[in-house]
Parts: sequence; structure tokens; C-alpha cells
Amino acid sequence: MPLLCCGQKKIDLNQGTIAQSTFHDTIPFELVRDKIIVTVQIQNQKKRFIFDTGATLMISEEIQAENKYEALETVDQSDAVGTSRKVQLVTMDEFELGKIKFQKIPAVVTNVKAPRFLNCLNYDGFIGSNALRNCIVQINLEDKYLVISNEISKLDIKNTFKTNLRLDKQSGPHIKTKIGEKVEFEGLFDSGSDEFMAISEDTYDKIEKKKLSRLLNNGFGSNTLALHSIEKQQKKQRVSISGVNFGDYIIRDFVSIISSGSTENAFGLGLAKYGNITIDYINKNFYFQPLHPIQTFSNKTTLGFIPIPNDEYVQVGIVWTNTNAEKLGLRSGFRILKINDIDFSERSAESDCALFLQQPFKESIMTLNYIDENNEIKTITLNQE
Repeated sequence: MPLLCCGQKKIDLNQGTIAQSTFHDTIPFELVRDKIIVTVQIQNQKKRFIFDTGATLMISEEIQAENKYEALETVDQSDAVGTSRKVQLVTMDEFELGKIKFQKIPAVVTNVKAPRFLNCLNYDGFIGSNALRNCIVQINLEDKYLVISNEISKLDIKNTFKTNLRLDKQSGPHIKTKIGEKVEFEGLFDSGSDEFMAISEDTYDKIEKKKLSRLLNNGFGSNTLALHSIEKQQKKQRVSISGVNFGDYIIRDFVSIISSGSTENAFGLGLAKYGNITIDYINKNFYFQPLHPIQTFSNKTTLGFIPIPNDEYVQVGIVWTNTNAEKLGLRSGFRILKINDIDFSERSAESDCALFLQQPFKESIMTLNYIDENNEIKTITLNQE
């Protein structure tokens, strides 16, 4: 979730309007690498935007050069791991999402080509919550469409869990729910994240004290690639948690990675794999319509390690304890030369995109070629476990 701060004028991001007094539209989307990609129209030109409730409205430097929007000020933008960059804040005159016209919305101008992996999506910006704050948004991941409306009566919210919504200063939507009926917590719903759920260290301490979790693996390293940088190496725990409760609906035995020092809870788009999500920014309500009353988390296995890029090459980010990867001698920091058929001996845009889009670490088996601490080339085969 990119955060903005420290502008001299303290610009309110929650400005602008929607042209129509009433609106209701169904908008198909493309799902690429667990990112929702929608078509936005700007001056009769179609652009590809990532639909990200954890972000503000952001546009590429190319869109700003083409349209020369009014500049408001320069602000600091911090990414998910705390790295800050100076960015320009402008006012977008108008853009269309489906049939809906958004007018005079503040937007951040960003270099969309800088994050090398996100650049594989060939995108032009982000639709963020400050633009959506006058809407009701429903996400149907199974059928790949959004419904955007200002009339809740027109949306299907039967058999749903309903809870209050708190909007932060960027209109990011925060919801309250429980772990095992015992630990209540609040978390951001961040559709730009492909995770199921990220848990803060403080919340995990409460979960652990209530004996609602089980440690699976320990690790040390980095596994998060943010908008501006890679997170610093730190202690990690891979844990299984008894379940998250949405009223009478439960998603059981989910797996999460706990980072030392993490302070934020968040649900990612992974939640939408288990049911439809409705964010009512207008009336400040959140609805979750599960596919089934009781569901079991589906992504529980690991190949034993997580790759991460640095500026020059792709390396091993984390190796989990008690896995075959650890037993075979794999260590954090080792340079990766090849994953299956993807060649990283010389890093390129093509190999970056193959890793990002093909997601070989989700396959049942992987052949890994790397350089060890003795500068020797090793090849190992790993299975999900």
C-alpha cells in the first residue's frame, strides 16, 4: 500500500466527483498474476490500470506528459516496505471506468517502468481508493467482473457477512473480523496485494497466546518486492492459523508469513478466491459473500524457498527450516542461474517476466540451478511439501 505524506500544502486526496448523479455498471476485467486489470479511457485513449484499493489513484509519467494535468505539489510516497520517493501530485481532469466518469481526482505521477516485475503487466497506472470513495464496488473474481454503483439495492448482497468499514486518510478500506472467535483485529482490504492475509507481529502475538496457530517453518531473508524497493532481510515465520471468521462463515487453516516488526494487518485479493467482496465506500459497510459457509485454505504447501531479485540478478530470498531445500544446502543469498527452463545467468526483462508471470514456484516440482557459497554450480530438484 503506497502512502503519501509530508506535502507542504497538505493536499486532501479525497477530492473530485463522479459526473453522473446515479450510476450502475458491470465492468469486465483481466486477471493477470492475481492483479485486476481494468480498461480506463482518458481523452478517448484506452489505458490499462491495476485496480488497487490499497493505493491512491496513480498515473504514468507518459499520461502526465500527454495531458499536462495541473500540478498540486511534490510529496513523499512510501511503499510497502517503507522506502520513500518524491512524486508529483496532480489533478486528473476526467477519466472513464466503464460508463462512469470520474472528474477532478488527485493522482500521483509515477514511473510505472521502475518496478521491473510490475512492468511485465504493461500497465499505465492504478485505480485507487481516493477515486472510488463515492462508489460501491463489488468484486467477482470467479466470473472476472466488477460492479460499480451508488445504489446498494441493485447489488447482490444476500447471504453475506456485513461489518463496518473505516476509511483512512487516503480512503483505504479497513474492516474488523476475528480469528477463531477469540482475537478481534482490523485490517486493510488491499486488492493490489495477491496475498490472502498479512498479519502484524502484535496481532500474531495475541493469536499465539490463544493457541490458535502452529509454527510450520522459520526463515531469515526477504520476500517482499515493493513499489520502490525490496524489503530488508529479517526474521520470518511461516505459520498455520486455525481460521478467520466472517460471522458464521469460516476459512480454516490458512497459512501466513509473519515478519518481525510488521505493524499492519491486511487482506489481499486472495480473499476474493473464497467469495464475492462488496466495499460500500458511501455507507461505510463491507460485505463478504462466501462460496461456501465453511472453506479450507487451499495454498498450504511450499517448495522450501522464495526467490527475490536484487539490482543485478535473482537470488534466494528465504529458505524455510525443516524443508528439503534446507537439507539440500540451499541458503539465502545464493545466486540463481536457472529455474526450470527460465535462464537467469544474465538477467533480462524477458526472464524477469517469465518468473513473474509463469510463477514456477507454484508448480508441484522445480529444478533449480544456483551458485553456492564455494562458487560451485549446483542443481537440485524440489517438490511441494
